[in-house]
Amino acid sequence: MSLPFARTERALQTDDYRTAWLCGLVALPLFVAWLLWFFVGNLPAQQRSQQLAIGDYGTVVATFTGPALPDLAIGDRATLRLQLAEGEPSTTVPATVADVRQRADGRYDVFFYPDAAFSSVLSRSSLTGEAEVNVAGASPFRALLQTNQPTN
Repeated sequence: MSLPFARTERALQTDDYRTAWLCGLVALPLFVAWLLWFFVGNLPAQQRSQQLAIGDYGTVVATFTGPALPDLAIGDRATLRLQLAEGEPSTTVPATVADVRQRADGRYDVFFYPDAAFSSVLSRSSLTGEAEVNVAGASPFRALLQTNQPTN
């Protein structure tokens, strides 16, 4: 009856845990890299407008709502997704930021110049669709905290 125990003792004596050490050496740098990304990395964030209108001097005006003004500068690139006709798919129009103005009610207007190839868009009396701009991103940790904060 002492035979199975002797085999187990011999197996324990010959086990050197190299595989466990190797797995630990591979897993540790991956975990550290993930922690760095989670707390320091930057996720790009985009914000979409609530409404579009045709502005003065060949601009398209998009009204945004949000906690803060987007981190935009004149000349930044944006995308306009326009619904030009009933039942047709939306048209994507590249645009350039011309101006950003904050309203008293907390919303803000962003003025865009559509690319010259889409100047026929401005000949319409009204526009429907949305504008999409890049706003300042945050780390995944900060983004998680912001989405879980209660709103008043």
